[in-house]
Amino acid sequence: MTPKEELIQAIERSPDELVCALLQLLNVLQSRRSPEVVSPVEQKTILERMGGEPKQMLSVGGLSDRDRRRALIAMRLQQKTGKIHE
Repeated sequence: MTPKEELIQAIERSPDELVCALLQLLNVLQSRRSPEVVSPVEQKTILERMGGEPKQMLSVGGLSDRDRRRALIAMRLQQKTGKIHE
């Protein structure tokens, strides 16, 4: 007797609750075994999913310098709140 035949006989002797649980487990195992293949065209980066790169920050250079970034962020926050102090 093959394992498949043994399984079928065991399922026939089992209560419905156990058969439902076994079916769910089988579905999970099958989905893990052959996951859906997503083509590279469909895959998006996190930035693309969030709407792209922030355009206002791309036009400014030298953002690798911490003091420059801090000054730029402070200036933008002041502009946003309307409290520009010179």
